[in-house]
Amino acid sequence: MKNLLQKYGKYFWVLPLLFSIKELYQVLFTTKGDILDFLMMTGMTYWFWGMSVGKFSHK
Repeated sequence: MKNLLQKYGKYFWVLPLLFSIKELYQVLFTTKGDILDFLMMTGMTYWFWGMSVGKFSHK
């Protein structure tokens, strides 16, 4: 499990990106979207991307 996280952990930001795109679609084109969920997923995407490129430190 540790090797899996070390190998693919830098790509984890893609998962919240997909959820934020889905939520943005729901906000813009349906009535089921929630802006707070979109902002939270966008923030998580930015955070995990920053962690993967070394912009933020997790320690």
